Formats: sequence, C-alpha cells, structure tokens
Amino acid sequence: MEECLFCGAVCPPLSSKPEGPSTPDLNVENLTTDYPCMTLALHILDLPIDMCDRLLKSTGGNSEVWFRRCQACLPLAEEGVRLFHEIDRLRRQFEDIKSKLKGKIKTFRESAAGRLSEKNLKTSINGTLLELRALVPIDEGILT
Repeated sequence: MEECLFCGAVCPPLSSKPEGPSTPDLNVENLTTDYPCMTLALHILDLPIDMCDRLLKSTGGNSEVWFRRCQACLPLAEEGVRLFHEIDRLRRQFEDIKSKLKGKIKTFRESAAGRLSEKNLKTSINGTLLELRALVPIDEGILT
C-alpha cells in the first residue's frame, strides 16, 4: 500500500497508464505540461529538475509511482497546479505589458531628446548670432 506524499494517508491503487510520455524531456515547460504533478514537484516542493528527471526515468514516465496523493490532498494539489499556471500566465502577460510600456518610455525619451537637442541647437545658434551681432557693427549690414 502506497502513502500520500503530503499527509501519509493510504492512497488508492495506481492506474496502469503512465501520466506522460515514456521518455521525459528535461525542459521544465514540457515537464509541467506533460506531467501535471511535476508542477507541484518543481514549483511547490521546489525539487531540483534533475531529481524529477531521474525519478521519471526510473519509473518509465509514471510519476504517480513516487508522487502519490490521497483523496483528501488531491483537490488541494490540483488547485495548487491550477493556481501556478494561472499565476504563470499572468506573469507572462504582465511582462509583456511591462516591456511595451518601457518601449514607449524609451521611444518618448529618444523623441524628447531629439526635440530638446534641436531646440538647444537653435538657441545656441541664436545666441552665437547675437554674440556676432554685438561684435560686428550693424551698419556694415553683414548680419541682418
């Protein structure tokens, strides 16, 4: 009889069908997609990915062999997986918005810097002309 990984209660018998592919991919995205319990292992229990990979390979891809959950803990574990994926989706959405806003700031700064440079250049040229006018007598008509 197997015990729940979380509370130690007796778990129901295993299904004969493995949870994911028989040759696990070490890519975290694939692990958490192909093996939903990997989300719990990697992101809630904080198990190292190489440990999860070894465990999956040693069980032929059936993570249920070592990651048992009883009927009482299963809903909480499933809710944890659901929330993780929702938070991850929102994080990616936030990062996209953040990137777009930072891009707008950069574009605005570059545009503002360009406008300021032109204005400063005109001021500088006008200032130089005023200085030249002060040096050259007006009656010579050079700077009019």
